[in-house]
Amino acid sequence: ELQKPFVRMASEETSKSIFEEEAESIVKSPTADTDNNTTNTTDKKAESTLIKSSETQPEIVDTEEEEEKKEELKLDESTITPTDDNKNSEEYPTNSLNDAKAKYLKNKYREQHKYEGGASPRASEKGQGKGKGKSRRKSKTQAIIEQLGQKVDQVVDDMKQQILPQIQNTGDKLLHATDDAMKSLSQSTGIKFAPVNIPLKRRRQTFAVVIWSCGYIAAFILNFIAFRYWTGWKFYLYLLYLAWKLMYQTFHKDGGLPIPWFRNAIFFKWFCDYFPIRLHKLYDLDDTGETSYLFGYHPHGIIGMGAVGTFAMMASGFHKLFPGVDVRLLTLRLNFYIPFFDLLITFLGLCDASRESCNAILADQDEHKSLCLVLGGAKESLEANPGVVKLYLKRRKGFVKVALENGATLVPVFGFGENELFDQVDNPQGSLVRKIQNQLQSRLGFAFPLFHGRGIFQYDYGMLPKRRPIDVVFGKPVPCPKMTKETITPEIIDKYHVVYCNELKNLFDQEKGKYYGEDEKLPEMLFI
Repeated sequence: ELQKPFVRMASEETSKSIFEEEAESIVKSPTADTDNNTTNTTDKKAESTLIKSSETQPEIVDTEEEEEKKEELKLDESTITPTDDNKNSEEYPTNSLNDAKAKYLKNKYREQHKYEGGASPRASEKGQGKGKGKSRRKSKTQAIIEQLGQKVDQVVDDMKQQILPQIQNTGDKLLHATDDAMKSLSQSTGIKFAPVNIPLKRRRQTFAVVIWSCGYIAAFILNFIAFRYWTGWKFYLYLLYLAWKLMYQTFHKDGGLPIPWFRNAIFFKWFCDYFPIRLHKLYDLDDTGETSYLFGYHPHGIIGMGAVGTFAMMASGFHKLFPGVDVRLLTLRLNFYIPFFDLLITFLGLCDASRESCNAILADQDEHKSLCLVLGGAKESLEANPGVVKLYLKRRKGFVKVALENGATLVPVFGFGENELFDQVDNPQGSLVRKIQNQLQSRLGFAFPLFHGRGIFQYDYGMLPKRRPIDVVFGKPVPCPKMTKETITPEIIDKYHVVYCNELKNLFDQEKGKYYGEDEKLPEMLFI
């Protein structure tokens, strides 16, 4: 019975020290493993001493021993309390109670510091690690790409240095061999063949002239295909186009339907650069657009390439030379009866060469249009021979009357080099060839000159014009007063006709020395 109170006191002291340790450890940092080990050993010693004393002295217990034990227990409790020096180095032993303490303190620390800096330290470290990883991966891929690019450039440079010279040498050898073969063929056959190594610029120009020269043939082939092979809606659309053309198309006699961008197309620039066609003016014209002009182009030549390139294709530079003049080129009415081909020449601004069409163009007081007539006509094409200038102008006076009726200004224009584009079969007056040509011209309205030019790959035979410059020179304007039909007399017409012919002859005599070669005989102009 006396032993029980002491045992209770010892158990109370030990239990009190454990709870105090828990309270202090919640506030302070965890203690070291060594201190915990000492507390456990002291508790066991105190219990063993109490049991031994109870066994040896079951009846009488000395009060002094009790006091000493109490002091020892107090000392042990003081050693259990952690000091400031070993707060950070203190660790728990591996048991369930200490593990629970460590988890509790760890969770409490996380709850207290989880919102500091916007994110937990571990998350920020992870984000930094991810960013660093991405940057490292990017830098690695960029480095690999740069290395590959350098390798490819090096390979390409090596190929250029090694293979390209070989290809160029073999190509040059083939070109020289081909040129030698063509020269030998030219010597044996007497035909001058075109060289193989020709710049692409000249090829484009030849292509444009070939397409233009084959315009009639292409139109006839297209109409044959449409009439023979088109079926369904395509054929009905073709028939509708023909019906509209026959009944309602009046562009060719109402002032034309030119499309500016079409007239300035690069294709027509190639056409003009083939010869080339060069424009020269000796006198200035009214650039305000208030004056109507009637340009007379000479000579007609075989086809009139200079007139088409100057007054229909604005790529020749006509608008730059005379910016305020809106001109229409006039041609045979028969050209407007060919489906598809009529659209081409209509969009270039060509009109019908009739009195009705001339009056419609020049009588437009709102826009003050101008026109160009190739005055020699189709009959003059039979006189188109190199070194000879024969103009059918002596009896042609209708253009003067048109100019007087509309108050237009006459401007003589001569194309040096027009007659030299083709070579014509000899057809002097009185020959059988000339008689047949005159009969066809009188019945059909156009002539059939027998001519030849050059080909695509040789220069002696073909239907293409020769590469000869066409220098179009604009002479002195001849103003005509506006008069009514009743007041216009033959004497007035003859007066302005003589003035026009004199200005044209002065232009030719003054400029012919510039545009004919030194070895060429300067021709004389004859009016027939």
